[in-house]
Amino acid sequence: MIELARHRASTTKFRDEIDFRVLATEGIGALVDEGPFDGAFSNFSGLNCVENLSDVRKNLSRLIKPGGSVVLCMLGRFVPWEIIWFGARGDWTKAMRRFQPRSASCPHGEMLKVYYRSKREITILFAPEFSLRGWKGIGIAVPPSYMEQWARRFPKLTNALDRADR
Repeated sequence: MIELARHRASTTKFRDEIDFRVLATEGIGALVDEGPFDGAFSNFSGLNCVENLSDVRKNLSRLIKPGGSVVLCMLGRFVPWEIIWFGARGDWTKAMRRFQPRSASCPHGEMLKVYYRSKREITILFAPEFSLRGWKGIGIAVPPSYMEQWARRFPKLTNALDRADR
């Protein structure tokens, strides 16, 4: 993803102003001597794997200019498709996993703690340095990727759900 982002940035007039780094979210404080920055963007739900968001907030508050923005993309707690899909298969552990304070996931055989925090929790954990200015769900109506075969069987419905999300 970083290589793709670098390539795309290289084709813009901002290519000399953009720098991409790969580092653990918990290590973001290492950039303090390079700031302050206009903003920060966290994607792909990396913050869902951070136990102590207060430490991230403290580091971000030292890195971001006053008035700067922080955009966070995180996995939500309530996913109706997941509840229906796994519930219909009798797998109630998976159907209700996001309602547990901490849920274990095993991608590629590795153990990874995933935290599904509520909007209220995130708002509190990022205060007082940051305040919530907006909240938007992405991919609420469309089925998740593990339902791709189902979605392909019902293309008209899937397209209608996609339009509803937009």
